[in-house]
Amino acid sequence: MKSEVIRFCALIYFIYLFPLCFIGFNSWVIGQSNIRLTGNVYDATDSSPIFGALVQIEETQFLTSTNQDGLFVFENVKSAVYDISVSSLGYRTFHMRKVKITVDQASDIQVMLRPQPIEGDSVFIIAQSTIDEYSLEGDKLILTSEEITKYNTLGLQRLLQRVPGVQIESKGSGFSSASIKIHGSRANQVLVLLDGQRLNDPQTGEADLSLIPIDQIERIEIIRQGNTALFGSNAFAGIINFQSKSSKNNDYTTLRSEFGSYKSAMGSVSLALHRSHFGLLTNYQQDYSQQNFTFKYQDEKYERMNVWYRNRKLFGKVTYSSKSNELRVLYNYHQGKQGLPSAFYEEMNHFNAHKDGNSHSLQINDKYYMSSRSYLEAFLGYHMIADLYNNEEDFSPFTRYKLRQKNENYEGKLNIFYHGKKVMDSRIGFQYLAEQLNHENLLFPVYSIGKKVRHITSGYGGFDFRMPNIKPLISKWKIISVLRYEKYFNQRGKWYPHIGVSILPEWLTGISISTSWGKSTRYPDFNSLFWKGDTRARGNPDLLPERKKTWNTSVRFQPALKHLPSFSFFYYSEKIDNLIFWHQAVGGIWEPRNEERVHKEGLDFQLEHKIFTNRLHFQAAYSYIEAINKSNEPNRYNKKIVFTPQHTLNTSLWLRISDFTSLVIYRYVSDREIVPANTGNPLSVYHLWDITFSFQRSIFNLHYEVEFVVKNLTDTSYELLRGYPMPGREFQFSIKLKYLKK
Repeated sequence: MKSEVIRFCALIYFIYLFPLCFIGFNSWVIGQSNIRLTGNVYDATDSSPIFGALVQIEETQFLTSTNQDGLFVFENVKSAVYDISVSSLGYRTFHMRKVKITVDQASDIQVMLRPQPIEGDSVFIIAQSTIDEYSLEGDKLILTSEEITKYNTLGLQRLLQRVPGVQIESKGSGFSSASIKIHGSRANQVLVLLDGQRLNDPQTGEADLSLIPIDQIERIEIIRQGNTALFGSNAFAGIINFQSKSSKNNDYTTLRSEFGSYKSAMGSVSLALHRSHFGLLTNYQQDYSQQNFTFKYQDEKYERMNVWYRNRKLFGKVTYSSKSNELRVLYNYHQGKQGLPSAFYEEMNHFNAHKDGNSHSLQINDKYYMSSRSYLEAFLGYHMIADLYNNEEDFSPFTRYKLRQKNENYEGKLNIFYHGKKVMDSRIGFQYLAEQLNHENLLFPVYSIGKKVRHITSGYGGFDFRMPNIKPLISKWKIISVLRYEKYFNQRGKWYPHIGVSILPEWLTGISISTSWGKSTRYPDFNSLFWKGDTRARGNPDLLPERKKTWNTSVRFQPALKHLPSFSFFYYSEKIDNLIFWHQAVGGIWEPRNEERVHKEGLDFQLEHKIFTNRLHFQAAYSYIEAINKSNEPNRYNKKIVFTPQHTLNTSLWLRISDFTSLVIYRYVSDREIVPANTGNPLSVYHLWDITFSFQRSIFNLHYEVEFVVKNLTDTSYELLRGYPMPGREFQFSIKLKYLKK
């Protein structure tokens, strides 16, 4: 164990100090300062980012446009005094005079554009859509800060369910523990990242979404196919990357309080400061809920008990930026307790079972810009989860438990990026991951797993190559390719490829088409391999890693005119070998085993229509999944994979009138099989309605918002997990105050 710690410390030393070796070389090669001018462009009426605004440094060749977050970047700007203009269709052009840009002065600006009615003759503008959503990472769906803000009170679970193909599983509402599934996968097959750091627990393979500070998230990237080639193990069914807010915007302080049904309460305070090269972003939150409720099961009424939680959360982020360096230190802490209700509709007494746990996430990320087109990124991450599960009051030795477990991830990454001007972007990288488990059964020590450690090392490289145009058929097209070599534990290393192509047809304005193929893997979690925590289940050390070959195609339409709807189709086909499922053996003992073959295919469809840009938005997301067991066993061959809904539909309508806004959400989920042979009664179909009303206004520098939410408006009985009914109708009331220093 000591040798592993020494090895990891040595790796940390190498990865973190490696960028410093380039400093002297960079000074000799470049011979001049690389001054970067960055900024954001927002709508002055609601502070939403403006996409596609033109930013120009007048009397120079510097001209660019903003991305979906309103961000623009200029590289290699010389020290001088400039005039800068910002323009966008439907807004007044903004001019900034005598902007001084020097090495010592912060080069970050914020622009608020005011709407202006378009006058004169009608003008029809035709523009090709971009293919930035398809890159080395894969085909991405992006949730922006504007969309995240709409769901702040509804919560992260409701927000993510608006994405086609995404399912959320939870035993309760509010800030209860929750996990994510993509295309009918298991939760431990989805890699969850916070600013690039994995949050998956090595013992279960899952990530708890309640650890994510939604108030501090600015952007969410969802990749709905595996990409082991770039992200490594656990990126089997998909990747979700939460990106925290930047502290480069204006200073602000935010207070938020929330009250609701089931004695739910939440309070939080946030602070953002930016001084010269330094930035600080911090948030503290406490929440509580007592979620006991009545429910119906087989025409009988029952009382759901012991469904409570208490949490304390602290998030902090410090950034430093200079002319050639960006350093980020992030810390995320969570401490909480929660009741553990009895499984399967209160068939047994809960005996006041509870979980007491805490987690710490620490990461250091350093970007060193070697030139205007290349940079080196070093990343160090540490994630620890410590839990105590207690059911000592149970009188039965077969169901009584008291377990203490501590899981740790040590992670180091080194990436070198090169952004070509016209032809190619590329990166190479190295990654090291150590997963550690220490599991103790305090009542029955013989059932303790003990200490387990495994190491994963890998190297990878990829390129994004923009091909010459083929007129008049293709306006733009590019090829992406990634190849990874990864060595897991004591097994032989393997190669994992991912290749794809993306096309903008010349004759289909606004359409982009992309397709890709790749191999993915997921190593068994510690529970599946070694579990012996009680007499009812046991692990299987002979489990093989899950393997998958994926092929997918997507079609996107992004119109040039804002008032036209945009849509996307995503088709996928997967062949999975050695899929891991827990089965109940003849003796009644549960154990995991590999399914020989599984075939999965499906279609996602998403439609977004900003009927009136700042007034009325409509969104719809539909997912179809066909997941079939192809293992050669008579009772399971050609049967549906359990807990996979074949049809899922999510729609929302957002309306704004003056300072009032409302959001109406509808969700439909079809039935789900519960046993591999498909012989049991499936989980029933459910329909959910949610609605929010909010009022917001600004008085000088103070912005306040009041929101009222009704979840499950029709009081529907439904389950996300088998045997764990969800609460009925809920009410929530939220107040938010934000002081913005301009």
